[in-house]
Amino acid sequence: QLSTILKKLKSIREKRPQPHTDHKIITEWNGLMISALCLGYRVTAEVKYLQAASGAATYLKTHLYKTGKLHRRAVDEEIKHDGVVSDYAHLIAGLMDLYQADWNSQWLSFALELQAAQDRLFWDPKRGGYFDTANHAELPFERSKDYDDNALLNANGVSTINLLRLHQWYLKKEYKEKASQIMASTSLHLTKQPFALATLARAAV
Repeated sequence: QLSTILKKLKSIREKRPQPHTDHKIITEWNGLMISALCLGYRVTAEVKYLQAASGAATYLKTHLYKTGKLHRRAVDEEIKHDGVVSDYAHLIAGLMDLYQADWNSQWLSFALELQAAQDRLFWDPKRGGYFDTANHAELPFERSKDYDDNALLNANGVSTINLLRLHQWYLKKEYKEKASQIMASTSLHLTKQPFALATLARAAV
């Protein structure tokens, strides 16, 4: 039987050296996970998904947000590296999804705090859009901006959606203005290669 074969195969494999386990906690990835868990909760009504999302958000707020800035990753007790714009964008999106799942205002307050920090640290006041790295980062090269989606959704695209959601909720023109500036700065690229900028295309509609 198949179950007998699988059991035997498992016993043989367990004798081999085990692969290394990556214990890093990445802020950006956890933001994505929070959104996914909230979607799972809305679809299935399984409270375990909401509890997992809430636990992840609490951990990030407690351990990876220090002195008004996000950190990129944690390994055991070691917190290291300043967060990049994708950490902020995806966590803000996750927090807004979590707020809409359990209506706990602490998540929305945290999202607003992070949005203010993202604007302060990453916004390009001359051309619009968010730089990949913060304005205090000591880099030997010019700060860059990216708008294309790759393995993960692009931070400027996600941020545009975040800003539009916040504008819908608060009607603060600064949110809509920033979203509009991002869209305007990428309009030509978006027209020519919409599939490369799928997140921004979603924001446009």
